[in-house]
Amino acid sequence: MKAIIFTGYERSGGLERVGGAYRIATVLRKEGWDIEVVDFFYHWTLDQLKELIKIRHQAGQLSWVGFSATWINYSSDPVQKILIDLLRHIKENYPDIMTLAGGQNPSIHFPIYDDIDYIIGGFGEHAVLTVLKYKFSNGTFPKGVPRKNGWYIDANAFYPAWPMSDLSIDYEPRDFIYPNETLSTEISRGCKFACTFCNFPVLGVKEDTTRDLDGFYTELQRNYDLYGVSNYQVADETLNDRDEKLVKMGNIAKRLSFEPNFSAFIRGDILFSRPQQKELLADAGVWSHYFGIETFNHDTGKSIGKGMHPDKIKAGLLDTRDYFLSSIKKYRGTVSLVYGLPKETKESIALALDWLCTNWSDQNVIAFPFNINLTGKKSTIDEDYEKYGYKIMKQEKRELYNRHNFFSNDLTIWENENMNMYDAIEAVDEQIRRFRPGYLDSWKLFSMLSVSESIEFALGLHEQENGWEVQNNLTIRAREIKSEYINKKLGL
Repeated sequence: MKAIIFTGYERSGGLERVGGAYRIATVLRKEGWDIEVVDFFYHWTLDQLKELIKIRHQAGQLSWVGFSATWINYSSDPVQKILIDLLRHIKENYPDIMTLAGGQNPSIHFPIYDDIDYIIGGFGEHAVLTVLKYKFSNGTFPKGVPRKNGWYIDANAFYPAWPMSDLSIDYEPRDFIYPNETLSTEISRGCKFACTFCNFPVLGVKEDTTRDLDGFYTELQRNYDLYGVSNYQVADETLNDRDEKLVKMGNIAKRLSFEPNFSAFIRGDILFSRPQQKELLADAGVWSHYFGIETFNHDTGKSIGKGMHPDKIKAGLLDTRDYFLSSIKKYRGTVSLVYGLPKETKESIALALDWLCTNWSDQNVIAFPFNINLTGKKSTIDEDYEKYGYKIMKQEKRELYNRHNFFSNDLTIWENENMNMYDAIEAVDEQIRRFRPGYLDSWKLFSMLSVSESIEFALGLHEQENGWEVQNNLTIRAREIKSEYINKKLGL
């Protein structure tokens, strides 16, 4: 039996491949399914998508069509309209084809999912097998709740897929992998921490959930042998939670016939308090770091579960950058901030940006406005936001702001004694204005550049004023490759 899973990441200007769809395809192929993954969904036109389904259905009846929904929640309105129109097209012209969406947090309330038969939220390997066995093999009806025209399944609650010793992803020739791409991989699942603002699905995990690393070696070596790929983004919520994991990664790196490059989410306060981790990360090839610093306000950090003093964080960032540049001659660090967290002020945000522009201008900064989620998976703050000093802004006050229409009705417009969500958005805009040349962040770096170009950029050989020109040229290159990919899929 055959199926297609559509996936993609609209915000990427490079060649990033989100791993979820490929992981699900790997699992299902072992169960006898013929699963084709179709990437770069956001680059396809509606007519092209319709034509692809027509071609594949004529070649052998499709049993179902799936959508990787992790990033669809955050896609632009034109892309969401294409998805809605495509789903209606499938229902009208192929009524026997089942539709399915899955991702870490596909909101049960989003109208883009109204015409989906089954929605799976969370790590979905076991849940999707349950759905398919029910539909095509007389299995039991999946646990879940009804929504609109379909059924919602909380996989993390009813069909948990962690820990798993095998997290491998097997790519196929029809995936058209390019050597300079960045592929996604996993070492473990779940986060040992439980920050108050975080709504990630699996928090407070105390046991070691590291996968079988012999399988990890096999995956990396296979991808290099078949496709020439050496660049990866590690999807783990926190890669450096355990020294033992990094030691094992370093041992794997030594066994490989090539030099791997990894970008990963790094917990700064752990790295900065465990100086030995710098060497462990370097040995493993993890030289591109995404730091969830969130804030440089000490009171704010303590309120969310990240209490290291900002002075130690700043010193740790600079020391880490200098260590990698001196020891392995390459480094790229992204500092991620969340504006509007408890006790944060506009003044403390401005001071932090001043420091970053002075001391971190050769690296990258990315910022997001804090958001209170009233639907879906909730954080500790979401559950009792008034306790943390937030209240929901009244509609008449919202209408005073020029950017009212920027927000969808699904977002909660908050305010507290220091600022409101509109102020947070303006602070993000200011960060972008002041930090534009450093926009190539820790994971885009690999996905847009060859390894040699990545190292060159990381060493700061490109002038800051030239940063956007470099990125624009690379974006054009990536767009051309995506068009070539679509033509290959359509047999053109």
